[in-house]
Amino acid sequence: MRPPSTEETAHYGWPGDDPPLLHRLVAELDAAARGVVALAAAVRAVLGALRSAWPVGPAGNAAVHDVQVTSRWVSGVAPRLTAAAGLIGDYAGELDRERRRLEDLDEAWAVLAPSEQVLAHLAFPPPPERSTEWERADTDLAVARRLSGFRTTTEVDAAYAALVRRVRLLRDDVAAELVRVGRGAARAGGPAGASSYGGALLLLGQEPDPLAAALARVGLAAVPTTAAGVRAFWATLTGSERARLLAGDPARWGATDGVPVRDRDLANRRLLQADLAAGAALLARAGLPGVGDPEQLDALLRGLTLEQRVRLAGAAGVAPPWSPLGAGTLLLPPDVLRALSVYGSALGTAGALGLAAGVPALLLLYAPRAFAHGSRTDGRVAVAYGDPDTASDVAVCVPGLESSAAKLDQVGQDAVRLQREAQAVDPTRSSAVVAWQGYDAPEWTSVVGQARARAGGDLLAVDVAALVATHAGGHADPDPHLTVVGHSYGSTTTGLALQHSGLAASVDDVVVIGSPGLGGTATTVEGLGVTPAHLYVGSASRDVIHLASGTTLGTDPLAPGVGAVRFAAESVHRDDPGLLDALGVADHSRYYDPGSESLWSLGAVAAGHGQDLAGEGMVVDGPGRARSWTDPPPFAPGLRGLPLPPGVPVPPPYDDPEARRAPTGGHVHRLPS
Repeated sequence: MRPPSTEETAHYGWPGDDPPLLHRLVAELDAAARGVVALAAAVRAVLGALRSAWPVGPAGNAAVHDVQVTSRWVSGVAPRLTAAAGLIGDYAGELDRERRRLEDLDEAWAVLAPSEQVLAHLAFPPPPERSTEWERADTDLAVARRLSGFRTTTEVDAAYAALVRRVRLLRDDVAAELVRVGRGAARAGGPAGASSYGGALLLLGQEPDPLAAALARVGLAAVPTTAAGVRAFWATLTGSERARLLAGDPARWGATDGVPVRDRDLANRRLLQADLAAGAALLARAGLPGVGDPEQLDALLRGLTLEQRVRLAGAAGVAPPWSPLGAGTLLLPPDVLRALSVYGSALGTAGALGLAAGVPALLLLYAPRAFAHGSRTDGRVAVAYGDPDTASDVAVCVPGLESSAAKLDQVGQDAVRLQREAQAVDPTRSSAVVAWQGYDAPEWTSVVGQARARAGGDLLAVDVAALVATHAGGHADPDPHLTVVGHSYGSTTTGLALQHSGLAASVDDVVVIGSPGLGGTATTVEGLGVTPAHLYVGSASRDVIHLASGTTLGTDPLAPGVGAVRFAAESVHRDDPGLLDALGVADHSRYYDPGSESLWSLGAVAAGHGQDLAGEGMVVDGPGRARSWTDPPPFAPGLRGLPLPPGVPVPPPYDDPEARRAPTGGHVHRLPS
């Protein structure tokens, strides 16, 4: 049913069976049905002649009985062949319609892509000498949007992904129906499906195990266990084999290191859509309104009445336990809360996938049930903005405490901004940035320990090594420039991954921003396994997280002798009025602000131009930051004196020379004219 097709579309590949072949199969089944009808008439004629010629008796009766059974079976085959022809004909018709939709998507992509590509190479606002070119490209894009019905090629990519899912679901549905039809076509006296006709119908709907067949064809006994081995195995598969594996077991292949990122995206999006549908269906069965993001879901759950809680538990098929808090109080059962937590992670993931514009958003990891804490699951999810398998420069953003799949849009927004900045540094290269929510990030109450950073470091090193492995799969630039950016507790996770998990073998540059410490026992760049001058630190003088630096989470990256390169990271908003600024909290979340000193420097490092920071005046010179034990420092974080998490010692504040200079803004990489 799915022979290799030689037809290629302009941009997107056709993911399904070949409709012309299916139409020919329908014609053959119709012809076979007509032949069986004639055969049934002939058998009935034989039955009449046999009864007339053979006298009544045991032998004659037995012969007549056998012919009667055969007659009934032959008479039942024709309707089943006709039913199978109808199913396949309807399937072919649906595929014809999807092929036409694919042609529309190809046209939409062809109209939008040129204008997007021109604008991607022009900074905004453009310099005066290029303003006319920018306005023309912007006008062309507006016209392209009206013609295509889409705003960006990313939207067209999403529509194509939905088309792929529909086509594969169509095939699954028709396969199940063909199995049902075929099982009823039993030979005379034999088991269901044992006849030549019934067996043929079963084979139309059932295939050998696709993995076993693929392994046998390439001469392997099992799937390789390394990312490089999986990449080599995957490269030997035909497009049809890869599609069947992804459709048959998306959970496995979406999480398998070594599978190309775009194929993992197809598998993981199928899982995501199932979780989104299940969560929406649960709320609908309970008579509750739909929600569009995790915040709306949280608000809905906080406002549930007693009756709505009962309905929600009933919709999940779980008996609601009554709370000992008092009459009329109902706690949602843990199973319901876990299902809703998964739904929140799915909503957060879907939101992060919608952040990109002009580059593909690819779902690299999707395990929303990972990292369970009672009835809450924080999830293990990662989204790539740009294709890490083909990009010249790849960066991985590692978030800090309180991060989770439901909040993926936060690190996702950081990653989108970094991808745009890095891409603007060098138009001759391409950039991809991964928002990596791949570990069990701690909460405030557990942030004092390194255990989660240590476990997360192992996961980070494996996932980054897998990016290197799939990128090396025959691309023109097989060795990407790879940067890991650890923010807050994510910097501790990164530091431990460098020290204990082999991350240093995969990366070219490491950046830590808002770091409370590098974890472990390393006190120098050499102890981290990083090449000197390739560990960069962004540290705003008003960032309150420095209260913890050099205490329970390892060495302060700016401590004397570490050997890190500190880049400017002061925020123009550091003196804004408001409680968060007064407490020194706001600046901890401003390292990715557009136009900031920090984002400009991050983009340069991620694009492989970290060596240019000094020439642009972005390297902080001087003795660095030191604790002030006696003299009052120019800035003492406002949080000092307020309660901290249990176990966190309160060190004296920092004397940071950066606090004495005025921050600068408006930093944008501009492409050469």
